[in-house]
Order: sequence, then C-alpha cells, then structure tokens
Amino acid sequence: MDEQQGQFLKAIYAVQNEIGLARVLNIATHLGLDIINSKADRYLYHETTLELREGGYIDCLAFDEWVTCGIVRLTAEGLNYVESKRHPPFT
Repeated sequence: MDEQQGQFLKAIYAVQNEIGLARVLNIATHLGLDIINSKADRYLYHETTLELREGGYIDCLAFDEWVTCGIVRLTAEGLNYVESKRHPPFT
C-alpha cells in the first residue's frame, strides 16, 4: 500500500456515516480533491478506489456523482489498516 492509498482509507474512515458508508463528495472534499471540475482529480479518485477495492480494503457499493466507487465501505482489512495507523505500537 502506498501513502496515497493510505490517505484515501483514512479519509473514508473520517467521513463514514453511522452505518459505515462514505460518499465520493465527502471523501474528495476531505482529501482536497475537486472531482466535479478537475478531470485529473476525478481520475485519481477513480483509479485509487479501484485499486483499494482490488486489494480488498474497500467495498464499492454504488455509483454516485458518476463515479464507479461513489459509495464505499471499509472492509475488515481496510478498517484494520486505518486503526493500526491511528494507534501505532510502542517500540
């Protein structure tokens, strides 16, 4: 996992609702991306979320704002990743 993917997972965790779902506009805003006006930002969101889905870190549940992974949920693996970064082990 690269740093960018990690930032996406942290953003999903930060903006998820009470049932664990996160929407593209909330995620993008949290990351400082403008997926409405910037094709580059939209592409970055699309590619990164597809990579995270293929890696088993998120489930893509529905289209939203014309994006394949517009509504997502962290999987157990994604949640474990985020929570391990929030509370690093003592060395």
